[in-house]
Amino acid sequence: SCSLLDALRRCQRFTHSPTRPRARSPFDLMLRCLAPLYLLSTAAGAYSLDAPRHFVAAASARHARGTVASAAPAAAPPELASFRAWLSESGIASEAVEPAKLPGWGVCLVAGPDGVAQGDTLLSIPTALHLTPSSVAAGPVGAAVARVVPSDDHSALLALGLLEQLSRGEANCSSWPYIELLPSGDEMVGMPLLWADEERAQLLSGSHLEGCVAQARQQLLEQWAAVEAVLPTHAEVFPRSVFNAAGYLWAHAVVLSRALPFGEELHLIPLLDLANHAAGSPHACSIGVSGEGGAVSERRPRPIFSFCTAPAGPLLGGAVSEAWQVEGKEAAAVLTAGAGAAAGEQVFIDYGEAGWRSSWEMLYTYGFVPGSSVEEWIAAGGRPLFFDGVSPSDELLPQKRALLAALGASEGAADGQWLDLKPTADQCVAMAPLLRLANL
Repeated sequence: SCSLLDALRRCQRFTHSPTRPRARSPFDLMLRCLAPLYLLSTAAGAYSLDAPRHFVAAASARHARGTVASAAPAAAPPELASFRAWLSESGIASEAVEPAKLPGWGVCLVAGPDGVAQGDTLLSIPTALHLTPSSVAAGPVGAAVARVVPSDDHSALLALGLLEQLSRGEANCSSWPYIELLPSGDEMVGMPLLWADEERAQLLSGSHLEGCVAQARQQLLEQWAAVEAVLPTHAEVFPRSVFNAAGYLWAHAVVLSRALPFGEELHLIPLLDLANHAAGSPHACSIGVSGEGGAVSERRPRPIFSFCTAPAGPLLGGAVSEAWQVEGKEAAAVLTAGAGAAAGEQVFIDYGEAGWRSSWEMLYTYGFVPGSSVEEWIAAGGRPLFFDGVSPSDELLPQKRALLAALGASEGAADGQWLDLKPTADQCVAMAPLLRLANL
C-alpha cells in the first residue's frame, strides 16, 4: 500500500505530460477538511490570499474577505509603489492589469484604467524575473545543501531561495520589492501548515487532514534539521537571523500557496501570483515564448489555474508541442483574458476548484474552504482513499490490467491508485472499475 503522504511527496516532482496540465500545489494530493470554526470565517464567491509582507514584518490583523469583485482602492502602501516601480524598471509595463490594494482583499490584480477585453494578453512575465529551483540549485545555497536536499524537491529549493533573497536585504536583493510584498506568517492565518499543534488539533479534529498536516510539518522540520547541520560551514550563506525553523516553515507556506507549475518546475512568478481565486474564472494561464519582433506566442488552455507543460506556437497556427521548440528562447508566464473586465475590477483565476480540487486541498494549499453554504461545503468535500493495486505475483495480472483499462480506470491503476471520493454519482462510477476487480 501507499500512504497519503507518500503520494503527496511524489506529487512534488513534476513529470512531463504533453496532454494534461499538472496541479499547482507542491503537495498535489494533500489534505482537505471542513473545519467548523474556520468555515465560519470564509466568505462567498472568491477569496483573497491576504495582504502581503514578509515573515519578519510586524504582525497585522487579518484582512476580512469580501464578496465583491471590485472596490474603491485603498491607500497604496509604500511597498506597493516600490513593487510597481520595480516591474516598470524590469520591462513589465502592461497597462491591461496592475497591482492594487482593495479593502477586504489586500494587494491583488485588477484591470487597468482602460479595462480589458476578451482575448487581451493581460501580462507576460519573462523567466528572468521568476524565482526558480534551477537557479537556486545552481547558486551558493543549492551547492551547500546539495547532499541533503534532492534536486527534484522544488518546494524545498524555492523555500531556501526565498530565505536567501530575504537575507540579502533591500540593498543587495534585486527582487526586494517582490520579497517585501509577500505575506507574513501572521497574515497567513488560514494555512494549516503554520498552525500550532493545539490549534490544529482543535480545528481539524476528526479529519484525515489533522494527521497528514502534522506529518508533513514534522517531515519539513526533519528536513530543516538536515539543512541546519550544514550551516556552520557556510555561515556567510546562511545568516541565522533568517535561516531558522520558523523561517523555513514560512517559506514553504509561501511556496505552497503561490508557486506555479511552469514547464517541469515550480516557479514563483511576481505579479501573476497576486491573482485571487474565483470558481469558474475564464482567464487562462499559459507559457509563451518570444517570437519575431518581440511578439509572444502562447497557448490558451482551458480556464483552470494550471500551466501547460509545453508552450504553444503562434496564435494563428504552428502550435509548439515539444520542449525543444523553446530552447534558446526566453519563455514567459502569460495571462489571457477569457472575458472583459471594467477598470479597477479584480482579475481572478480558478485555482482548480471548478475541475478537480476538493475543499481539503484548497484549505491546506491556499488557506480557505470554497463555498458559502453547507450544501456547497459538502459538494466540495471528499476524502482520499487508496485502492491497492494488483499483486505482481497475480497469475491474472495481464488480464486484470486489460480489464481495468476496458472499465475506464486511469493509467497505472493496476499499481494502486488514490481516489478523492466525493458524495456524487460520478465518483461512484469512477470507483466502479476497481471495486469490480477487487471482487474477481
